[in-house]
Amino acid sequence: MKWAGGKTQLLPELLKYVPKGFGAYTGFMAYHEPFVGGGALFWELAQMLPTSFASKDVILSDANVRVVVTYGAIARHVEDVIEILHRKEAAYLAADEETRSDCFYRDRRMEPSDPIARAAWFIFMNKTCFNGLCRVNKRDVFNVPHGKYKNPKICDAENLRACSRALNRGRVEILWEGFEGVEKRAAEGDLVYFDPPYVPAWKNRKTSYFTAYAVGGFSMQDQTRLRDLALRLKRRGVHVLLSNSHTPEVEEMYGHDFEMYEVEARRSVNSKGDGRGAVKEYIIR
Repeated sequence: MKWAGGKTQLLPELLKYVPKGFGAYTGFMAYHEPFVGGGALFWELAQMLPTSFASKDVILSDANVRVVVTYGAIARHVEDVIEILHRKEAAYLAADEETRSDCFYRDRRMEPSDPIARAAWFIFMNKTCFNGLCRVNKRDVFNVPHGKYKNPKICDAENLRACSRALNRGRVEILWEGFEGVEKRAAEGDLVYFDPPYVPAWKNRKTSYFTAYAVGGFSMQDQTRLRDLALRLKRRGVHVLLSNSHTPEVEEMYGHDFEMYEVEARRSVNSKGDGRGAVKEYIIR
């Protein structure tokens, strides 16, 4: 999926801090990714190390039920998801701009309850909404506007099949839960990668595009709870890797007990102009 704030471009930097064993990124026991979202690091490791990575326990989790339902449907019913997406893509691409917009907003109001149809709906929304944002209101209604792309790739069938193979290779679990659920599972030698909604990085900020990723948002109190959890895991021998914004608040939270590394990323989605373009972020361990 397209993912605002996704880590694809930062993978070379992230991989520097993934524990290595025998010359590859295998120096950890199980792999945990709360806040899985677009799952860039998971897909990269699964692709780079298809055999050795498949021998590990992999637990992907997220508080966003739509993400979890989508990954579950791709894992178990990928051909059914592809069939629905093919139909949606054909109808969308054949329409004029006004009809496309009408189609998008009609579909946005009609989120299915069936897991397979819901997965196809979410992927369609993701590929046709503004910049791949995932945002909901207080009633948990998806409310991102239409993206108005000329020729979006809505159904990438071969990629979906590759994702399904990765999710079925070895021992992969996909869980709907908050980030703190990882504490009861992660053991010494495991790797946990946290990619939470970022602390907003502009001045005089009160809200962020990414705090409405799931109902309830992600407050500074949640950021502190995450820091405390990361520290508890680190102290019991878990490999912790975490991403967040380059802000004084993040530096204050993590600067005393963690190693922090500045990296540069390009971000095009932000409600403030000074948050777009090349920005600094932190990789923390």
